[in-house]
Amino acid sequence: MLNPRFFSVVALLISALCGLHTQAVEAQSGKYPSHTMVSYMSWLPSYYNSRGIAKPTDFPVMSLLDRNGQLPKADERQLYAVGNELKLLSDHGWDCMLADFLFFEPSNVIRHIASTRNMLNAADRFDLPADFKIASFIESLGGQAAKDPVFLGQSIVKYLKEVGDNPRHLKIEGRPVMLFYGGDRRSAEDWRKALAVVREQGCNPFVIYEHGGLMPAIYGRFDPAKTDGFGDMLDGCFNFAASALEAATQMPGFFRKTYDGKKVSQYVGGTIWPGYLSDRSVQRNFVSPRHTEFLRSVWEKTLVQKPDFLQWSTWNDYHEATSLSCTYSQLTSRMEISQRYLSRYNNKPLPESEEGKPQSVLSYRKALQTGEPVIVEFLPLPAANVTGKAKITVKLLDDHNALIALQHSDWLDMQQLDAWKWNYDNGVDRNHSRVIRVRASLELEDGSKIDYANLPDIAMVRGTNYSDQLYYNVPLHRLADNSRSLHMLVNGQDGATGQPALHEGVRVIDYRVIAVDVDKTQVSAMRNGQLLRFLAPLDCDNAYSVNPNEGERPIALRKRSVGEVSSYCDWRKPKTREGEDYYAAVVQFADGKWAYSSTVWSVPSTSYDQTSVLWSFVPQHKKGEPRT
Repeated sequence: MLNPRFFSVVALLISALCGLHTQAVEAQSGKYPSHTMVSYMSWLPSYYNSRGIAKPTDFPVMSLLDRNGQLPKADERQLYAVGNELKLLSDHGWDCMLADFLFFEPSNVIRHIASTRNMLNAADRFDLPADFKIASFIESLGGQAAKDPVFLGQSIVKYLKEVGDNPRHLKIEGRPVMLFYGGDRRSAEDWRKALAVVREQGCNPFVIYEHGGLMPAIYGRFDPAKTDGFGDMLDGCFNFAASALEAATQMPGFFRKTYDGKKVSQYVGGTIWPGYLSDRSVQRNFVSPRHTEFLRSVWEKTLVQKPDFLQWSTWNDYHEATSLSCTYSQLTSRMEISQRYLSRYNNKPLPESEEGKPQSVLSYRKALQTGEPVIVEFLPLPAANVTGKAKITVKLLDDHNALIALQHSDWLDMQQLDAWKWNYDNGVDRNHSRVIRVRASLELEDGSKIDYANLPDIAMVRGTNYSDQLYYNVPLHRLADNSRSLHMLVNGQDGATGQPALHEGVRVIDYRVIAVDVDKTQVSAMRNGQLLRFLAPLDCDNAYSVNPNEGERPIALRKRSVGEVSSYCDWRKPKTREGEDYYAAVVQFADGKWAYSSTVWSVPSTSYDQTSVLWSFVPQHKKGEPRT
């Protein structure tokens, strides 16, 4: 999302020097029901090959199949793709998804209505609880909407008349809830004009404005003079955060102090976000997730503020690494961590462990360079039916499975959301090993042991960039045991052997799943941390996200015909000057468990420094004909 919430590295340093601005904490107003909302970037849906998904270093591993595990009909692809996401969100304790869309021009308004209607229909199709709702999250700071408040008012009316009365639409006192991103950048007079148009047409939405900018991001406050007139006109307020520092968690307290006695202070939101990354050419900002530490700290500081509602930024903004959804790097870890805090916020019991076994998250960097320390974090996830203590053992192995380092923890209380960290400061030489394999086991008080197989490798890369600072946060209890596995083959080479795959410009990708119900598994893959293949059954075609010259095509899975090859030919130029890329994949089994493959490095058979000409000839096929 391109907006002023971005701030410079200089601002980060200023914040570090100035410290946190503290606010007095007040209780929830209690006038309106609390809701827990997550914003969904409707222009980055998981059923499209969007540039917003294909470029970043994390991406969704969400099923695109229907509820019976079958390919949906063409006109229902969007419905099931979104429905799978809504169900996962609901299952982890949230009660509202926000349909975030641009409200700039008339065409945007039409698309926003369609996106919201699709969510409303998906919630019903998946039989979600009656209290799970959809609401609107509007960005109106560009185009005609930014210049003409009358147009904005007319657009709001159109939206409300189309979907506002839907029983699934979130309402407060019968009024459809609408959140407005960057609402502070619209003058009070503009708000009056827009809302006058809305009310003239007999509509009465519950309007929550978002207050962003540099001051909230760094200090958790703003200049009240800039929102004079907002207090008795709007119904609620919050700060989107996302790229902010932890000081932004104090915004609920500042809102209440600033708007004390005003209508807008009766519904004050708190925002949860896990860190931030922007790799745009004009914005290179980074707020480190610090394993899971940033997220846990934001939760703790936000809950102290006792907000009237919660908002997570965001469900699926993979470009900014703020996603809550099930992704290649996170799986369901952020949802499961947040589920514990939601239990506290909603004053409900902790979730139970399905198998009665300890639940936990193991976190470490996705990529390192030679000499960088290896830092591993183990986080217990308290569960209502799990008690006692446990010891975690972590092993680091080289690409030939020789031991690099090993560490045991002390006894850890599995009922406490407290992290254990191990720093292996010696690092690893890339000339010795191109990957670091991670293995873990948990010793319980009764003497039993749980071995965790199928963890992702750490890629040893040349140099670093912002994306190399991101982490795997793997829910250990969601991994399959070592009787099942996934092998990714690049030019026939399996990364488990420790040998790189050789190439002369073309790399042929294939997979081998070790499991009983192979036909019920789904596989997703990455190259250099970026999306290569959407999660899909191996007998499906069109799952690959990057086919040169095809642009932003929809993902339309189809069953492969008999005789068609299952492999994929990757002939794109390698990302590094040395001609090296690394590949890995993840599989979801029929019972919902996961397994990562070993990492496969692909290197040129002849050094690029010794190559003067390299021609790659790739087989072609006519559209509609089977690939052979």
